[in-house]
Amino acid sequence: MRFKLRELVLIGTFGALWGVVETTLGSVLHLANVPFKGIILGGIGVMILLIGRLFVPRRGATLAMGIVTAVLKMFSLGQFVINPMLAIFIEALLAEIVLSLHRAPGRRAFLLAGALAISWNFFHPFLTWGILAGQGIVTIWTSTIENGSRTLGLSPNLAWLIVAILLGIHALGGLLAGWLGWQVGEQIRRRRAMPLDDTCDSPGDPGKGVRIMRVKHAGLGFLIAVLLLAACGPAEQTAPTPPQESAAPGVILTITGGETERTFTLEQLQALPVTEIESAAGAFIGVRLGDLLTEAGFNLDGIATVRVVATDGFSSTYPPELFTREDAVLAYARQGGSLNPDEAPLRMVIPDQGGSMQPRMVNRIEVSAQG
Repeated sequence: MRFKLRELVLIGTFGALWGVVETTLGSVLHLANVPFKGIILGGIGVMILLIGRLFVPRRGATLAMGIVTAVLKMFSLGQFVINPMLAIFIEALLAEIVLSLHRAPGRRAFLLAGALAISWNFFHPFLTWGILAGQGIVTIWTSTIENGSRTLGLSPNLAWLIVAILLGIHALGGLLAGWLGWQVGEQIRRRRAMPLDDTCDSPGDPGKGVRIMRVKHAGLGFLIAVLLLAACGPAEQTAPTPPQESAAPGVILTITGGETERTFTLEQLQALPVTEIESAAGAFIGVRLGDLLTEAGFNLDGIATVRVVATDGFSSTYPPELFTREDAVLAYARQGGSLNPDEAPLRMVIPDQGGSMQPRMVNRIEVSAQG
């Protein structure tokens, strides 16, 4: 489908606006460790996408905006990373399919388009990590249940309930995005008196040329500005580990308590007695937490609690009856390979404990003495 120049400018503008949201707000949400950040970020993006569809009410416009955003995402990351680009493309494609099935999309079509697009966020890891990255559907399913268990505070045994709640949250987020897209778009359109079609471009309209040129020039100026912001903005990143002046290169774990502080590299952890353990999340290789604390110079009988901290700030605190167990393991690998990207550098494994007691991305352990 061929678009007019004004439509191309608007497609580029709204697509670039979504791209700016991805590169700026996305970084903030990741650093702040906000729950359901994918729904928040995707919801804002889809809302922008649907507003743009009101201003370019032609089939293919929604998908074209998504392609613009995906390309900008690639430039912001500085490399070709398929995962986020594919997510943006599929969200735009699903919204396009829903809107294209309606001759004149209205509020209901926008609600359905938003719900379907945001719901894809739940299934996306199964495609990218499970199939494309070769980790397997079962592994991603287990990871999804564990994350959901920790976020919702439910037992991992309630897998289908967790899935139902997560899908419901995604759908509600999408419905909200669709509703806001329609409401905000209609308000903007009314204020600017812009029609939903080209019927106003009649020969009898003396101000037509001036208005169109203003839209084109303003749109082109805004597009250039957001392209520069997207290119110069910070790359999306996960929450970093606070820098430690005493940490040597290669250190992945720091254990502190009182005046004692000990750091470990992966090689040093691998040199300790190896423990293999299986849980609902899979089979892991690591070191018993009790053995690790002893190696770090602590007397287990003098410890009151052990706090295991992840890079995103999440933590779990263990009493003696947990950290001294033979099956309380700090894992540094899965059997047959490394930890998943959302688990590294280390993760706790205690088979009969809930997800909140088996934190991922562990990089620090804090020991509290008795008395």
